[in-house]
Amino acid sequence: MLSPLGGMGAFVRPGLSVLIKPNLLSDRTPDRAVTTHPEVVRAAIRLVRAAGGEPMVGDSSASAIKTDRVWELSGMKAVCNEESVPLLNLEEAGSDVSVFEGISYSLARPAMTAGLILNLPKLKTHSLTLFTGAVKNLYGLLPGYQKTMMHQALPRREQFGRFLAHLYRRVMPGLTICDAIVGMDGEGPAN
Repeated sequence: MLSPLGGMGAFVRPGLSVLIKPNLLSDRTPDRAVTTHPEVVRAAIRLVRAAGGEPMVGDSSASAIKTDRVWELSGMKAVCNEESVPLLNLEEAGSDVSVFEGISYSLARPAMTAGLILNLPKLKTHSLTLFTGAVKNLYGLLPGYQKTMMHQALPRREQFGRFLAHLYRRVMPGLTICDAIVGMDGEGPAN
């Protein structure tokens, strides 16, 4: 799939730290199509390593108190253990404060310090944005319950869309690969 783009080596150079950002919204198994499939993450880890990069996986789930359960049920913990890759809890990784239209929010520090973000969204519908994919997946870089706070502060689709565009410009992933093994249609992002 990446051959026409020059392979992973066109994006990752030896020694580059790569934050692999899956969608780990909630504590659901891969067959529920809520989270990025662990085999897509495994393939990304292996491609980054083959290009000489140093992969790490990280996200912030919708429920900060369920992080371990999300990792377990999504299959992410097993994949990261099997591949000997750090699985970062973006709730605990530190953050930097930013401002959008007068609203302060925090952005997980690993997103700002990684040499490259490899964005691995899940193909699914979303009740506010209609579709969740490459841009919406970066919302998981906001640690903790501030995701809920930002939804409340920006309840209209247009407002929230402007924030997502702002966030995308702040972190600008180097590459996005969408997990469409099974897509979700319906009352997304979790049902």
